[in-house]
Amino acid sequence: ERDRYAAIIRRRLLAPLGMGATLAEFTHDNRLAMAKGYTSLHDDRPTRVSDPLVEAPWIEYGSGDGSLVSTPADLGRYLTMLLNRGMGPDGRLLSERGFATLMQPWAPIGAEGERYGYGIFLGSLDGRPIFWHSGGMIGFSSFMVGEPELGVGAIAFVNGPGAPGSVARFAPWALTAVFGAL
Repeated sequence: ERDRYAAIIRRRLLAPLGMGATLAEFTHDNRLAMAKGYTSLHDDRPTRVSDPLVEAPWIEYGSGDGSLVSTPADLGRYLTMLLNRGMGPDGRLLSERGFATLMQPWAPIGAEGERYGYGIFLGSLDGRPIFWHSGGMIGFSSFMVGEPELGVGAIAFVNGPGAPGSVARFAPWALTAVFGAL
């Protein structure tokens, strides 16, 4: 019998990285262990900061396009592996070739010079390469960014309306400013 997606992710990624608090699917069985997500009361117009929030609708999900439920510490382990070019705490999770493929710019997106690679977004910050990825589900969003040359990165989570990308992108910029001043 073929392995289910969640079992493969647990075995090949989460366990080797020590991401014990991360779930590879969200189900009714693990719902009580998760934070509550919130959304704007008004779903018929753009969200404003002053809008009241209500608990977001709940759904079960377990597909490969985004069903991870994680913590900042666990996602930090994943980010560290990426900053270490595929090396985990007990050995390589991605070969050098696999890592190079992951970080290969492919499709142009958004701002000039930004590209989507094979599973990650690629661009630059003050002339140095950076990578990032966002995640989200009803009532939740997250953002992870890494700057390999300095070996720094940041993660931000929001369980309601917000802009975790703005927060996460600010951190490497601020660290760069500090490191550049030293």
